[in-house]
Amino acid sequence: MHPKLHYLLTVLFFALVAHARLSGVPKACWHRNCIYQSDPGTICLETNYNARNKETCADPILQRLLDRHVADTQQSITYYDEQARPLGAALWRLPDPPTTQDGGAIFVCMTGQRIDLPYLDRTICRHALRDEDQLDFEAHKRECFVEHLSKLRADYCKPARWRPWLDRAEFAEHWSRDHPVKAGVIGSVVTLVVVHLCRMNRRRGGVLLR
Repeated sequence: MHPKLHYLLTVLFFALVAHARLSGVPKACWHRNCIYQSDPGTICLETNYNARNKETCADPILQRLLDRHVADTQQSITYYDEQARPLGAALWRLPDPPTTQDGGAIFVCMTGQRIDLPYLDRTICRHALRDEDQLDFEAHKRECFVEHLSKLRADYCKPARWRPWLDRAEFAEHWSRDHPVKAGVIGSVVTLVVVHLCRMNRRRGGVLLR
């Protein structure tokens, strides 16, 4: 193999490995709902089928919060008080003790796309006990959820509604828009490799590799 080609392929390999490491943020999951960090650094929710019964929420406060958060088009994860007034987004720090200034409870609502049915979102609202309490059993004792048609929110936790009939050009446009760093870095390295291969091909009279 030509030394320059070997060098470029090595650069491509390590670029892909570095990207995989940077994007491999560990997920925190419960009942097949997962909190993760997206490429731009936004904290998001990803959901999947979990066989839980879709019963009507019997908690009037949680039902009010579900209605409020489903209607929101800004944040995928938001903290609320009992009156459904927003307190902060995903990185908001809960006070200690976790109550509002008037002593009321604090709740967190989160919406995430179903990865098995991408046209659906699942919205979960529950009592917030502390920061990063999603793996705490007690945090899910007071919890309700609802599933509804998917929609794009301002924090871009997911791309626009998934459509299997996207043609190749439109899919590439969506992918590049939603993953600009990934598309830019990997695309640049691949372009360098292709250009070098083309130059070698011309120098060898049309034979790409012997």
